[in-house]
Amino acid sequence: MKQLKTLFEPFAIISKTNMLILIVVQAVLALIVWQWLGTGLIPAPSKIGTKVLEIIQTGSFWDNFFSSLMLTLKGMLIALFIALTVSYLS
Repeated sequence: MKQLKTLFEPFAIISKTNMLILIVVQAVLALIVWQWLGTGLIPAPSKIGTKVLEIIQTGSFWDNFFSSLMLTLKGMLIALFIALTVSYLS
């Protein structure tokens, strides 16, 4: 019980294995809650997984991946240009 208490004390130094266990448990709990409440705006992880597998099997995965990557890079470059322009002018 004392070891469990030390895991949640502020500024306590814990081992790497305990930290890894805490991270894995938190990720699993988050996925369970997301699966349980995942209706409406954000779909459940199981629905996302089936759609990803469906896209990979149809062969259009790489086309969609590179298209999304290029749009992301273009958006980042535009944002960088705007930010540098505003910071230069101010």
